[in-house]
Amino acid sequence: MFTVGLYLLLKNHIKDLKQAIIDIEYPGHEAKIKEHLINLLHRAGVPIKPDIIQFGYVGKKSNAHRMAIAVFSGKTKPDKVIEAIEVLQEFKK
Repeated sequence: MFTVGLYLLLKNHIKDLKQAIIDIEYPGHEAKIKEHLINLLHRAGVPIKPDIIQFGYVGKKSNAHRMAIAVFSGKTKPDKVIEAIEVLQEFKK
C-alpha cells in the first residue's frame, strides 16, 4: 500500500523530476519498494529512469517535513488527496 501511495503521488510528476528521494519508512525493503514503484509506473506507461528514485532520511528540518506538518495541522491544504478507492483500484489491475 505504501508503494501504491507513492505511485499515485508521483505518476504525474516523475517525468519532470531529476531526483525523487523517498524517506526510509521500511528499512531493508527499499529495493522491493523501488522495484514495485517502477513496475507500477511502467504499467501506466510512465517513462522512468530508475536512477532518479533514491531513498534517504528526509529529516524534520526538510521542506517536505514542514509541508507535511502544515497540512496535518490544517494550516495548508494538501496538493492531492488520495481516496481509498484509488489505492484499491491499483490492486485490481
